[in-house]
Order: sequence, then C-alpha cells, then structure tokens
Amino acid sequence: MSINNFKRFMEEEETRIGEAPNRIDANVQSTTNFFTFAGNLIEVFLPRVLEAFVAMTGGSNREYDDQKKRRTPDNGYNGPRNFPK
Repeated sequence: MSINNFKRFMEEEETRIGEAPNRIDANVQSTTNFFTFAGNLIEVFLPRVLEAFVAMTGGSNREYDDQKKRRTPDNGYNGPRNFPK
C-alpha cells in the first residue's frame, strides 16, 4: 500500500521542523551571549569613560574626592565604633 500525499507531507514537515529547534536554540544562545557580553562591557567601562570625560572637561568626581579624604589608620582612624579595644 502506498503512502498518500498527506502522510508524506506530514513526514516531510516533521523532518523539516525537527531541525529548526536546534537552529533556534543555537541562535537564541548566541544572541543571549552577545547581550551578556555587551552588558558586561557597559557595566565595567561606561562609568570609567564618563569619569574620563568629566576629568577632561575640568570637573571633578565628588565620590572619588570623598574617597581620597577618607580617614585611614595613619590619619586618625581607629576602626569601627563598635570594635572592642
């Protein structure tokens, strides 16, 4: 008995669609990896680039200036207030 056209078409579609999920998965993985990489670059380098632009224009970074003025052991810092002596 021969296969009718509908069954043959269904088998062809199953073989064609069976390959697509693998391609879709690989495509989604590569896109996700790219956006993860781009996000990491932005997270790491964007603040430094902005600080560089501020420094080039003659401004100052208040947070950086505050960190420089922080008390250290050689200028009067004795540790946390609740630290037992």
